Amino acid sequence: MSTLLVRMNALRRLSFVGFVLLTGCQSGSQGYQSQVAVDSTWRRHDVAGTPLTVLLPATFRKRNDYGCFDDDPLSGQSCSSDIRVVCIFLSTGGLKNAPRLSDNGCTPAISQFNDCAFYEDVETQSLSLGTRPAIIQRGLVTAAVMLRERVPTVRVNVAVTPDSVAGLNFTVRSFDDVPLVTLVATSVDRKSHR
Repeated sequence: MSTLLVRMNALRRLSFVGFVLLTGCQSGSQGYQSQVAVDSTWRRHDVAGTPLTVLLPATFRKRNDYGCFDDDPLSGQSCSSDIRVVCIFLSTGGLKNAPRLSDNGCTPAISQFNDCAFYEDVETQSLSLGTRPAIIQRGLVTAAVMLRERVPTVRVNVAVTPDSVAGLNFTVRSFDDVPLVTLVATSVDRKSHR
C-alpha cells in the first residue's frame, strides 16, 4: 500500500510540473523587448530561389532552402511560442495582385486536420517602407501544421519593382514584434550584380 502512495505522490508532482511548463509555454511573449533597431550584428542573407536579399538580426538562422529563416532561442528549452519565423518569396503582377492573408475556404474545423490555414481578426494597412509602397496585414492563424491555434501572424508585401513584390510571412511571438517585421521588410532588396 505504501508503494502505491509513493507512486501517486510522484505522479501528482509530475502533473504539477507539467502544468507549470505548459502554462509557461502558452503565456505568449516571454518578456522580449519590442524596441528594435538595426545594428552591426544584423546580417544580410540571400533568399533561396529569388534574386532577393534580406537583413536579419544575428539570432535568425536559415531554416530551409525555401526562403525561410527562424529565431529559435538556443537554450534548447524553447516553446513553440518563443520561435519567430519569416519566409520570403517573390511574386509578380504588382502589389494589388500579391498574395494576402486569406482563408481560401478554410474553416476552423478543417484547419485542425488539413493543410490549410484559417485567418481571423485580420487588419490591413497600406503604407510606404522607405520609398516603396507596401501592404501590411496582421491576424491570427490556426493551422494543423503549426500545432497551435490563433498564432500571431504578420504578412508584408513590399514592391521591389513596379511588377514584382517581395512577400514576407512572419510568425511572431506577439504583435509587439511588428516593429521588427517592418524593419526586416524595409531591408529586402534585389541582389546586386558584381
